[in-house]
Amino acid sequence: MNTLAVHDWLATLDSYANHTYGRPIGSAVVDGACVGCGQRARPFITAEAALTYARVGLCGRCQEMRRPSISNEVVPFTPRRGDADRFGR
Repeated sequence: MNTLAVHDWLATLDSYANHTYGRPIGSAVVDGACVGCGQRARPFITAEAALTYARVGLCGRCQEMRRPSISNEVVPFTPRRGDADRFGR
């Protein structure tokens, strides 16, 4: 992936997070906050959770809430913040 493609991909992620949560991932990570709940994002229980936070800006608690359970049940994703009317809720 070239530098321009990476920049475009990161800009797309930030745009999605800003639209969904009201805050871009980049500024949340710099501030040490979670884009999902707005709370302080540390400490992390696992190294995997810390790496996931760096990529998507969700704290460990929000990551767990959005992780699908190992079952046949389909769990729809629901944003924790933002305009609920946009999502039909």
